[in-house]
Amino acid sequence: MSLTLDFSLLEGLQDGALVVDRNLTILFANKSLLKTFGLDGSKVIGRICHETLGEFRFLCGGEDHKNCMHKKVLQTGQSLSFTCQRRMPDGEQKTFQIFTCPLKNDKEEIEHTLRIVREVADQDMVTGAEITQLLQTESALRETEANYDYLYNNLSDAVFILGTQGKILHANRVAEQRLGYTLEEFQRMTPKDFNASPKTVGFEDRLRRVQEHGHFFFETTHVTRDGRHIPTEINASVIDFQGQQAIISVARDISERKRTQQNLAESENRFRELFLNMTNGVAIYKAEGDAEDFIIKDLNPAGLRTGSRVGENVSGRSVREIFPGVVEMGLFEVLQRVWRTGKSEFFPATIYKDQKIQACFQNYVYKLPSGEIVAVYEDITERKKTEEELRKSEKRYFSLYNNSHAVMMVIDPEDGGIIDANPAACSFYGYDRDEFLRLKVSDLNLLNASKVQEKIDQVMSREEFTFQFEHRLKSGEIRNVEVFTGPIDIEDRTVLFSIIHDVTDRHLAQEEAAQSKAEWDRTFDGMADIITIQDLDMRIVRANQAAGEFFNLQPDKLVGEKCFHVFRESDEPCPDCPLFT
Repeated sequence: MSLTLDFSLLEGLQDGALVVDRNLTILFANKSLLKTFGLDGSKVIGRICHETLGEFRFLCGGEDHKNCMHKKVLQTGQSLSFTCQRRMPDGEQKTFQIFTCPLKNDKEEIEHTLRIVREVADQDMVTGAEITQLLQTESALRETEANYDYLYNNLSDAVFILGTQGKILHANRVAEQRLGYTLEEFQRMTPKDFNASPKTVGFEDRLRRVQEHGHFFFETTHVTRDGRHIPTEINASVIDFQGQQAIISVARDISERKRTQQNLAESENRFRELFLNMTNGVAIYKAEGDAEDFIIKDLNPAGLRTGSRVGENVSGRSVREIFPGVVEMGLFEVLQRVWRTGKSEFFPATIYKDQKIQACFQNYVYKLPSGEIVAVYEDITERKKTEEELRKSEKRYFSLYNNSHAVMMVIDPEDGGIIDANPAACSFYGYDRDEFLRLKVSDLNLLNASKVQEKIDQVMSREEFTFQFEHRLKSGEIRNVEVFTGPIDIEDRTVLFSIIHDVTDRHLAQEEAAQSKAEWDRTFDGMADIITIQDLDMRIVRANQAAGEFFNLQPDKLVGEKCFHVFRESDEPCPDCPLFT
C-alpha cells in the first residue's frame, strides 16, 4: 500500500510511537508513549530528542548520543531494533522492544524515522525475524509500505480499502476480528453486504460524495457475521492504492459512545421531567457582561405559578423585568456574588413583593460549569403563616399556663421527673420553681414510687386519666387532690400534662355528711317503734329494725312493698290514709 503519512493514525496504536525528523526534532509522540513514560506532550514536541527525553534517553538507542539509532537509520536507510530493560520511576522493572524504521517521501528520500516502543514479557518477546517480517513485505513493495502495514494492522479501528465502485480490495485484521469475516470473504463483498441500512439506500451517494470531495464522514451500523449490530463512525478518504485511485474507509466502533449518549439523553430526560414537575421553582439565568443583569434562560412551571407568570414567555427577558422586586429583596446581589465566586449560597426566607405578588421565598443559588446561574426557590408563605399562628397559639398557651390559678405541671413519663410547673403549682406546694424542677411527682404523692409509675403507665396507655391522690406540701401538710392528666407532644417529645385541683374541703364535707348520715341511721334503727317511710305512691322506701322484727322480715325486704298491703293485707289504700286527707 502507498499511503500519505498521517501521524493521527499512530494514535490508534497500543504501542508507543515516536516520529523524528532529520534534525532529530520530535515531530509526534502518541498518547500511549506519553502515558507509559509519564511525559508531557507540550514539553516534548518540537524539541531535540536526546535533550528532551531525559532519563528515557534509552529510547534513542542508549545513554550516549553517539549511539543514536535515529541517526543510524537516517544514514543507512535500514530498520533497526533492540531490547532493553528499564526500572520505571515507580520502581517496577519493565522490558521494552524498540524498533526504528525510515519514512520516505514519494521521491524515495528518507524524511523521518518512526520508532515503535512495545512493552513485552519474556515469553512475548518479538524475534528479529518477526520484526523483519513486520517491517518488510513482498519485494515489489517499497520500504515505507511495510511501515504502514504495521500501522494498518495495529490500529484499534477497522480499515477497509475500496475500489471506486465500492468493492472491498483489502481489510485489516481488526475488520476481520470485529465482523467475523476473513480477508478473502471481504474481497468478495461491498460494505452494503454488512450494513444494517437497506442495501440500496445511501451507499452509492456516499461513494460519489467521497470521490467528489476527497473526504466524507458519516455514521452507519455494521452487522457482524453472527448478527450483532455495531454503531460505526466512518472516515473515508481518497488515496492512491497500487497505482490506482481507491478509498480508504476507517471504521470506528462507537458503541460505547452511543451508550454514553443514550445514558446522557435518558439522564437529561429524567432531569427535564424533574425540572418540569417539581413543586419548587427553578430559574436558570445567563449573566450579562460583568453580571450587570441576568437573562432568564428557562423557568419551570412551578416558578411561573409562584411568580404569577403562567402563560407568559419569560425566556430571554431580564430577571429585573420579570421579578422587579428581586433587587430590593437582596437576591440579585446573591446572583452576582455566586456568578463571580462560583460558590453556592443559601438565601434564607425573605419577603418578595412587586405589583403582582407578595410572598416569602427561600433560595438556593449555584453556578453551572457552563457559567449559567441556577436558583431553586420555595414559596414558604403558607408555612410562615402556620408558624406565626403556632407562635401566637403558643403565646396564648403560655399566658394561660403562667397566669392560671389552676395548678399545672409537665411530667416526664419515663421517670416521673417534673419538667415544668406554673406559678400556681409553686404557690400551692410551697416550692420555688428551681426546687420544683429537681423533684419527681413521687416526691409529692403519698403512694410509693412504683405505684406512682403504674399510674403514669396507665395514662400513657390511655387506660385512665383522672385520679384521686394525697399530696404532701413542702410544709408537710397533706392535701387531697384530684388530678386530670394526659399525654401531649412538646418538641418531638411525649410528656404528661397535669391539672391538679385541691379537693381537701370537699373531702371534709363529704366525710361530715357521711358521719351525719351514719348517726341518723343508728337513731332510725335504734327506735323501738315501728317506723316506715313511704313515697307518694305508698311504696315503702325505708323500714327500721323494729318494723322488720314485727313482720319477721329483714327491713330491706319491706322496701318496695305497698304500705296498705303490708299493714292491712289489703289491695286498696286505707280510707283514712293521711295522704288523702
